[in-house]
Amino acid sequence: MMSGDNSENTLQKILNECIASKNELKTYIAASEAKLLSEIQSLKSKIVNLEKEYSNLKFQLEKIDRNSNKKVIIIFGLEKPSEVTPAFICEEIRRLLQVELKESDFSDLYQLGKKNNCPIKVEFISYFKKKDVILNARKLKRSQISIANDLTPQQSEEIRKLKSFLKKIRDRTSRKAYIRGNKIMVGTKEYTLGQLECSEGITLSDTPHLAKEEINAWNEDSSSEEEISDSKSEDAVFVKNNKIAPQKSSETLKINKLPKCANPITHKQVTAGTTVTKKIKQRKDSAVN
Repeated sequence: MMSGDNSENTLQKILNECIASKNELKTYIAASEAKLLSEIQSLKSKIVNLEKEYSNLKFQLEKIDRNSNKKVIIIFGLEKPSEVTPAFICEEIRRLLQVELKESDFSDLYQLGKKNNCPIKVEFISYFKKKDVILNARKLKRSQISIANDLTPQQSEEIRKLKSFLKKIRDRTSRKAYIRGNKIMVGTKEYTLGQLECSEGITLSDTPHLAKEEINAWNEDSSSEEEISDSKSEDAVFVKNNKIAPQKSSETLKINKLPKCANPITHKQVTAGTTVTKKIKQRKDSAVN
């Protein structure tokens, strides 16, 4: 009897120790999980803050790049001598654009390559002198030479998207539409790229003027009607005077995208269905006769 009681006591003791160890392990795991979750949450917060800082730095860098490029043009396709000088650029711009410049109007010149007709980067002292050159660049439309603004990659992408929207808008309205700075003008109203990208089903002719709500720190001077044209240089900016018939007041401009159907019906399917319907009708008519 004594040996049996001792065995039971031993087993009970072992069982109690196992239960205690299990509870201790559960407590440790729960504490570790709580600590780990807290660290993960802290890391997530740091990542969010770092992303905000990165976005802010990226914005500031883009702003600096745009401001530094504001007085810069790039000339493409110009046959140049062995050495590019301010006097040569003055003479060529006078010959091509009939714009009078002085050597003192330039702050620097760069050759972007070693070939004879490699692009030439020209930095002006004054933005207004540079703007005068850009506004007269339309005279080079049928020439092998082109003049472009020096754009950042982000600006180039924005212009590509704006040109795409401009084409869609012109296909849908007879109102005068053109690109001014970083906006599209439709009649007397202006639309930012953000508005156009977010406007699902928007009707531009009936939309209130919302562009002023979006403040763009690097908005170009928009006193002139600058339109992005298709040219040899992807980033080239030229002025165009497009004569477009005025739009009737009843016209509206839709830029919405049609939703994709889960099972779209093709033209062939519609045609086939119509043919089968006609054949059935013909058989019924012949049976009645």
